[in-house]
Amino acid sequence: MSRRILGLLNFEPSYVNVKGLEDFRPISATSILGRYRISDFMLSNFTNSGIDTIKAFIKRQPRSMVEHIQKTDYNINSKKGSIQLLMGENNFSNNDFYNVDIQAFKTYMEFIDNENPSYVVIAPNHFIYRQDFSEMVNYHIESKNDITILYKHINGVDKDYLMCDILDIDKNKRVKQFHRNRGKVKSANVSLEAYVMDIVTFKQLVTEASMTSSLYSLSDIVSDCVRAMKIGAYQYR
Repeated sequence: MSRRILGLLNFEPSYVNVKGLEDFRPISATSILGRYRISDFMLSNFTNSGIDTIKAFIKRQPRSMVEHIQKTDYNINSKKGSIQLLMGENNFSNNDFYNVDIQAFKTYMEFIDNENPSYVVIAPNHFIYRQDFSEMVNYHIESKNDITILYKHINGVDKDYLMCDILDIDKNKRVKQFHRNRGKVKSANVSLEAYVMDIVTFKQLVTEASMTSSLYSLSDIVSDCVRAMKIGAYQYR
């Protein structure tokens, strides 16, 4: 990519938890097959997409994540890129309701600005899928969207993907409305919680969300903007 793209590995929302595990390590550090961690998949998506400057946000209990990142090779050229782990140790309440991504982004906005990005790709640490984000960024720019969201049409959402965002999408691939999945429908367009936007839009959303409520997440403020902004949908295949 010739454009300056910054990858932001977002931490999990409050409704995502593994009972008994989170007292010791974050969701992102959950072991897969004994060797990998859940976060490895999304970090690999970033680097395989040519995004080699990454800020990884950790919600709590950072030690296991720090140790894993330090000894893992993600094929990043250390002269051009890096993975930086960020956690607002003194800024988050012990109450998870206030431990939201917007507050983390606000706390570390200076670190984000220092990378001088043109665009940010924000992806979740608790999903496992393969995605070429360079294609998604190109689609975002060509479509002249303010925000582009990755989604997949999924069957069986009356039992799975509960509490995830469901998107109403028109024929022009524009998001018209967000819903929280309460298990009332059997199939839907489910947000995979990956977003592309330029840095100006990102900073605007963080500012508006933090002024609206200390409980607001990125998903909440994007949902509020469906009428004011052009929010496009990019289908996962």
